[in-house]
Amino acid sequence: MAFRGTLMTYEYRKGRPRDARACAQIIHNWDAEVPWMVPLDTLDSMTEFWRSLLGTAAAWVAENNGEVVGF
Repeated sequence: MAFRGTLMTYEYRKGRPRDARACAQIIHNWDAEVPWMVPLDTLDSMTEFWRSLLGTAAAWVAENNGEVVGF
């Protein structure tokens, strides 16, 4: 049985405050999928955290087809 998938190409760039929701959503989704993880903050509060972080600190994001898929 062979696995055929598509090759994903990522672009890396410095994160910007507008990426905050996508970064928060990645963490929020991971938290929902991991049964042993204690529930984290709300999506809105995580978004605000990321917005402040991305506005003041150097952080990188990975994009695939214009969508933030990692950081």
